[in-house]
Amino acid sequence: LEAADAEDGEEVVLWLGELANALESQEEYEVNRAIVVTFLSEMAPERVSEVDELLEEYVGHEEELFTSLAEQYPLSTDKR
Repeated sequence: LEAADAEDGEEVVLWLGELANALESQEEYEVNRAIVVTFLSEMAPERVSEVDELLEEYVGHEEELFTSLAEQYPLSTDKR
């Protein structure tokens, strides 16, 4: 995965993909759930309760969910 020249949203997707690779040995649903819970815990804690509903809505299209979340909550590159 290459983060060079990536838009902020793309960087989030890359980060999420790396987390998924790290959790590779788990069930796919549990991996996706861990990714979304971790992401929303940092970016929109008020939405963590929606994780199971979101995963159900995007079953089979989890990449679209990750992209949508990345666009809604881009990582700031100005953290210092």
